[in-house]
Amino acid sequence: MLRIDRSASSVTSAPPDRCRAVLTDVPAYPTWASLIERVERTGPGDAITVTGKILGLEIVMLCVVEEDSDAIRLRRLPFDAGDDERYLATWTLAPDGRGTRIDLHVTAALDAPGAASFLRGRVERKLADELLEDLVRAL
Repeated sequence: MLRIDRSASSVTSAPPDRCRAVLTDVPAYPTWASLIERVERTGPGDAITVTGKILGLEIVMLCVVEEDSDAIRLRRLPFDAGDDERYLATWTLAPDGRGTRIDLHVTAALDAPGAASFLRGRVERKLADELLEDLVRAL
């Protein structure tokens, strides 16, 4: 199991409402997030299937978006009772002068081929740092 716990922060000139709108529009993620290839509404209720590639490895997750006044979360749902993989991306937005400070915290436990554990740092950077960089560019 590849375990990840990584945070990244950035400041953008976009207002918090614009950042929140982009982050809650998960079907549009493939237009700005380089690691996400497709998003489909396939699950029960508000669940969506997110398909992406990290270092050539395809990842498919059933997810939900949870939103409150403090944060937007993209959380992976288990496929069945024996599924112990986890993924949680928590985006926190705060006004910062004439823009927004964006903090991203990613925690994950992912089944990965043995060699993937040697690339842990690169996977962490893709899931946090580069995902945040993609968002800031899109804003």
